[in-house]
Amino acid sequence: MQALLNRRLLWVGGKGGVGKTTVAASLAVLAAGRGKRVLVVSTDPAHSLGDVFDRTLGDTPRRLLANLDAMEIDPDVEVEAHLKRVTQQMRRYAAPEMMQELERQMRLTRQSPGTQEAALLERLARLMIDDEAPYEFLVCHDTRTATDP
Repeated sequence: MQALLNRRLLWVGGKGGVGKTTVAASLAVLAAGRGKRVLVVSTDPAHSLGDVFDRTLGDTPRRLLANLDAMEIDPDVEVEAHLKRVTQQMRRYAAPEMMQELERQMRLTRQSPGTQEAALLERLARLMIDDEAPYEFLVCHDTRTATDP
C-alpha cells in the first residue's frame, strides 16, 4: 500500500460498476490521513465522487477533510477549453488567412480519438504543478481504460 501512496499520480480505471469511485476515495482519504496533501479527481462523465462524500463538487477543488480536496471535471467542457487554448496559441504562429481553416480543423478535432484524454491529461498536469494548491498526491478515476476505443 505504501508503494501506491508514494506515487505522485494514481489513476483508478476500469469498467462501470467495479468500484473505481470507492477505491479512489478510499485511497485519497488514507493518504490525507497520513499527512499528504491530496486531490481526488473524477473525470468520469457520470460523476459519483460527490455522492461518496455527500458533497456537491465542481470544476475547482473543494476542501472535504484536512489535507483532502476533491473535484469533478466535465470531459466535454475540458475539451472545449483545451481546444480554445490550442487555437489561441496557434494564432501567434499562423498567418491570418490560415485561421479559418485552422478553426475548422479544431472543430473536427472535438470528435477525434484521444482528444478527451489529451485535454484531461493536460488539466491534470496543470493541477500537479499549480503553486497555488500544491498537491503531493493526485488520485484520478474514470471509466475510460486503455482497451476502450
